[in-house]
Amino acid sequence: MSLKLTLKYKISSWFPAKLKNSAREKKGENLNNNPSVLIVCKDTDEAYYRALKNFVQHLKGEYGIREILVVFYSENQEESLPGYLGHLKELDYFCIDNLNWRLRPNKIIERLNLNSYDILLDLCSVKSHPLSCLISESNASFKVGRAGRPYSEFMDLIIEISEFSGEEEFLNQVEYYLSKLSFN
Repeated sequence: MSLKLTLKYKISSWFPAKLKNSAREKKGENLNNNPSVLIVCKDTDEAYYRALKNFVQHLKGEYGIREILVVFYSENQEESLPGYLGHLKELDYFCIDNLNWRLRPNKIIERLNLNSYDILLDLCSVKSHPLSCLISESNASFKVGRAGRPYSEFMDLIIEISEFSGEEEFLNQVEYYLSKLSFN
C-alpha cells in the first residue's frame, strides 16, 4: 500500500465521515412489479462475481426487471482491479482511488442518487466505511439486507437465515420474499 493510501486510512480513522440516513420515500416493492434494483457488494473473488452475474440474469429473465445495477467496491487501486469487473453491462464499481480523505465515495453517491432505485439489495458481509456511506445515503425506496450484517440499521426488510448459509441461499430467500410480499 502506498504512503498516500496509508495516510488516507490513518486520517480517516481519526475523522470518519458521518453516516446520515437519506431523505427518501420508503415504499415496499415486489419483484413482479418490474422494479429497478441496485445491488451493493464488496468484491471478493471471481466465483462470487459469477454467482452474482447469474442472479442478475435470472432476475431479468424470470421477472423482466427493467433496470439492475450491481455496484462493487474494491480496496484495490484502479490500475490493479481484477479483469473480470469489466465484463457485465449492469456493473459499476469504485475503488480506493475514488474515495475522499474521509473514505466517502462522493461521486458515486451523487451518480447513484440521480436515478431513483426501487430496491437496494445489500450483499455486504464485512463492514466497510465507503459502503456504509453509499447504503445509508442511497435514495432507494426499499432497502433489503441480511440479519447480522453490518448495515442492518439502514434496512427496511431484514432477512434472517442461518449464519452458515451462503450468499446463494440468501439470494434465494430475497427472491422468495420479494416475489411473494404484497405492498399496498
